[in-house]
Amino acid sequence: MSTRRRVVYRVTGAALAGIAVASVGCASRPAQTRSGFLSNYEDVRRINDAESGYVDKELLASITSIRIVETRVLVDKTPDGTVISPDQVALIETHIKESLAKSLASDYPIVESDGPGVGRLRVAVTEVKKPTVILNLHPASKLTGAGTGGATIESEVVDATSGRPAAILIESRKGNQFEIDTLSEFDDALDAVEEWAAQWRQRLDVARGIAPQSNKPSRD
Repeated sequence: MSTRRRVVYRVTGAALAGIAVASVGCASRPAQTRSGFLSNYEDVRRINDAESGYVDKELLASITSIRIVETRVLVDKTPDGTVISPDQVALIETHIKESLAKSLASDYPIVESDGPGVGRLRVAVTEVKKPTVILNLHPASKLTGAGTGGATIESEVVDATSGRPAAILIESRKGNQFEIDTLSEFDDALDAVEEWAAQWRQRLDVARGIAPQSNKPSRD
């Protein structure tokens, strides 16, 4: 390695470290949204930094299968102006269905029609945040998650029999900062979808008094 190359590496490394430290206090989670997609926002309340929502635990406990009624990506650009192509939109929408099947189908079958115990699920991605590549290259920012992208997802499950909402949720999910494939512009959004689907499984289990599963879906 030449002297010039060593100097460039050291300067770049120091600059990256400074950016990583400065970014620890910065919010890297996508913004929570109220896009108008959900049927009701009046009862939505803050749960934590990642979630706002409304849950009727008793009604949610009666849901034993899921009918996916609608999956949409409502944005065509990221907050920094990067265009989300129709192919990328289709990829995210497909990944929603695949992630739900992996997380739910073993105990909460995905069905095609309404009936007793069926929850009608509508879901929309309302923000897609790209990772900040320069931060993802530095170990310090990997540990803090600074620079990790993700997605905001609005979803609701309505009891098919009564028409009452069992759960209405707005969630801002981050990608997996430890994955080596986060140089992809929209990989973190796919990770966020997987986390979202795993959380839906957990909510259904908790409502029925079942210990949550520890495993999450992963892309093979």
